[in-house]
Amino acid sequence: MQLLKQFTSELHDRDMLMKVAFKGIGGLGMKTVTKNREVGKLAVEEEQVRRQIRHPSMKKVNAQSMVENGNRIETS
Repeated sequence: MQLLKQFTSELHDRDMLMKVAFKGIGGLGMKTVTKNREVGKLAVEEEQVRRQIRHPSMKKVNAQSMVENGNRIETS
């Protein structure tokens, strides 16, 4: 167990993580944010379709109703 703990602790660069955490990653323009949101949205929609195909009995979650109802999940 100790070997596994040591191995996982060496998988990241702590100094780099601390540098980013306290000095930031710089600016991020709205154009970039919008572009990445669109890419992410398409990826999520594709995954939802794949899950629906694999598990047709699963109900789809309506994300818009989650937002409108204070993050309460409603299925459609």
